[in-house]
Amino acid sequence: MKFVKKTWGFEAGIVLLAVFLAWTFGGGLAARGLTLGVATVGFSVLASWGMIRLLRYSEPTSQSGAKTAILLFLLKAPILGAGVVYANSLGTLAMNWFLAGVGLVYCDLVFRVSLDARRQDPGT
Repeated sequence: MKFVKKTWGFEAGIVLLAVFLAWTFGGGLAARGLTLGVATVGFSVLASWGMIRLLRYSEPTSQSGAKTAILLFLLKAPILGAGVVYANSLGTLAMNWFLAGVGLVYCDLVFRVSLDARRQDPGT
């Protein structure tokens, strides 16, 4: 997973470009919806990743780390739900760009996994 840490700058650049494009083509509501989608789903993905890392090791390194991972995992659904409700309250434009942000995060996950798999198995 060392490769994953090296791609944060690239991903941040993609998100900033996407927010700029949303602002250019849809205005402030579009940029707010996209940012909200990326933030809420990004939090959900990071909470799931923390739980997977916790379960991967038989003994957690610290009790506070285990409690934090469990708390974040349990909070991810309400935070995602609140993001959906807020984006929907802003209007159709914000909700459409919210869903675009969700898609951006999940496309990034596929990109990240495929690059990590290729790095581990260079024969493909």
